[in-house]
Amino acid sequence: MRADRRGRRAPLRALPSHRERHRVPRRAVRLADAPAAPQAALRRRAYDPRPASAPATLDGRSRHSHPDGGRDYTALMESARRILELMFLTAWSDGKFEGSEALAIHRLVANVPMLRELRQTGGIDLAAKRRLAEHGLEACVRETAAGITERAQRELAFQGCAKVSGADGAFGPEEATVLRILREVWQFSDEDVERLLVLATHP
Repeated sequence: MRADRRGRRAPLRALPSHRERHRVPRRAVRLADAPAAPQAALRRRAYDPRPASAPATLDGRSRHSHPDGGRDYTALMESARRILELMFLTAWSDGKFEGSEALAIHRLVANVPMLRELRQTGGIDLAAKRRLAEHGLEACVRETAAGITERAQRELAFQGCAKVSGADGAFGPEEATVLRILREVWQFSDEDVERLLVLATHP
């Protein structure tokens, strides 16, 4: 009788209902089986119908002076562009742009901090040549000179044009016309012109 009791297995007892909820499941829950978390809706930008901004030009006539648009285009840089344009108009006035004239402009840009701000000069050169062919020398020089209002900047422009006009060793009538127009527009006296021409001969 005692041996029969040892051979029998005790009957399984049913767990109470409150304990069944805490039983470990037979199969581990995988990451793929986990319910996906609800995704938050992305905030959408309000519709903005503003047109795209115009690209910056090399001659500085838009809001930026550099092609990458890294800096705002300032009034001082506009004056520098006009000064440089007058020098290019002087160089192109006789229809030829000599290497000595290009070198004179390059030296001025390298040595004058105000002109160095522009960095790009090729676009100004091409714009001056194009405007010269379309409107003529006198109209271009007068329009460009009218935008330079400060006395020091006017004297710098006059000296620069004088340097360019004498760079090739031949002071032609077209180059003399540029200096004459500048003198009229800016109302330089004879003493002013003589003083500026002397300064233009200095290296």
